[in-house]
Amino acid sequence: MPVREAEGMALGILRMSPLAGETTFSFLRRIAARYGMDGAALLAHWQWHGHRPRHEGGARRADAEVLLDGAGRSLLAGLCEVGEDALQRALPAWGLSDDKLTEPAAGGGERAGASGRRRGG
Repeated sequence: MPVREAEGMALGILRMSPLAGETTFSFLRRIAARYGMDGAALLAHWQWHGHRPRHEGGARRADAEVLLDGAGRSLLAGLCEVGEDALQRALPAWGLSDDKLTEPAAGGGERAGASGRRRGG
């Protein structure tokens, strides 16, 4: 069976499962840390809208969350070889949407994500 790739990264190479109740952003950071990757290198596989929230002093908020569009969710599930149903159960924001994700991406067909602050919890 041929190896599918996403912008130079073979799918199924990042063996990691999410923790129940974890933010999608935390899951992405844990994946990058586990494989010794710079977080920005992993996040570059999505086209991002918005900016990660910061405290008044400029420090990034620990409760940041990201929302992925359908193509972005499929990419993450493929990279980790974790079914989208399992990711839906573990990651509270997995199926949430944002108006920014419905805007056409430049170049079309790109995987998109939006940053924001986690609500509740």
